[in-house]
Amino acid sequence: MPLQAKIKRVDTTLPLPRYATAGAVGFDMVSRETVIISPKTLVRIPSNLIIEIPAGYALLVVPRSSTPKKKGLLIPHGMGVIDRDYCGPADEILIQLYNFTAEEVTVERGERIAQGLFTRIDRVEWKEVETMAHNDTRGGFGSTEPQSKMNMNKQDILDIIARDSWMMEVLRAARLLHLPDWMIGGGFVRNKIWDVLHGFQNDMVPTADIDLIYFDPRITDAWQEKTYDTQLKKILDLNWSSKNQARMHLKHNRSPYKNIEEALSDWVETATAVAVRLQDDSTLRLFAPHGIDDLMHLIVRPTPLHASSLQHFHERVHGKKWRERWPKLKVVEI
Repeated sequence: MPLQAKIKRVDTTLPLPRYATAGAVGFDMVSRETVIISPKTLVRIPSNLIIEIPAGYALLVVPRSSTPKKKGLLIPHGMGVIDRDYCGPADEILIQLYNFTAEEVTVERGERIAQGLFTRIDRVEWKEVETMAHNDTRGGFGSTEPQSKMNMNKQDILDIIARDSWMMEVLRAARLLHLPDWMIGGGFVRNKIWDVLHGFQNDMVPTADIDLIYFDPRITDAWQEKTYDTQLKKILDLNWSSKNQARMHLKHNRSPYKNIEEALSDWVETATAVAVRLQDDSTLRLFAPHGIDDLMHLIVRPTPLHASSLQHFHERVHGKKWRERWPKLKVVEI
């Protein structure tokens, strides 16, 4: 027998929620009103529903998969939890939505904006103890993985970045310039992950500047980079450092780089040579020509082209004092 739940519609001219397909696990939830959401603003949208949740269940409100891409809207923390006793006469379910775009977003009356799904829950009785039997200390960014056994992949890194509102604001600002093959690397990604793996929490990534790189062989004059820095600072007041990698081979006395990824691979440390781009469809893409293992294992290692001459590598390690801030770092020369 299907699970039954009592429901009341605030506006009876809007339909009852329904499952879109026979295999759908979530039912569609719509907006009771037309709402205009300003850029970078969090609002609560009335869902038109008051639901008495069956005993032993909770109601989860989660995003529709198409909403971030089509509307530029997210549910903070990925979902909302509706308690069983939230079903009074005025307890209409309100759906929190955040507009992460730079434009106003309109949600129309009756538009599908989220999904609801019922899930079984258990309540526990606490048993307080003096010590825990498990000896491993867990850390990181709220992960349940021990730090020593973390096995995150590129998508995990992208998820960390996507949850950081400041990083996303920086990426949105950079995207406004529409630079060819642009991305942000260096301390922007590296320091964020090092913070996470040390259990540090900051409102902003601790980096001296924003290393924005791009690849434009048509205009290789340094003045153009300064122009971009000025434009970006007007958008977001940070220390921007734009560098056209189509000319940076001269700095390292190399042959001209073929593309942006080859240029990124010639950065000094493997953990530094990791960058991210916010695509036009608002998805994130990670670039790591040497992989992410060193970054995830807190290893500071020179990239292959810098391993034969370590003076610059050592100057950076000592000059930037990374191990004073992140004591778990391990410097490896090969």
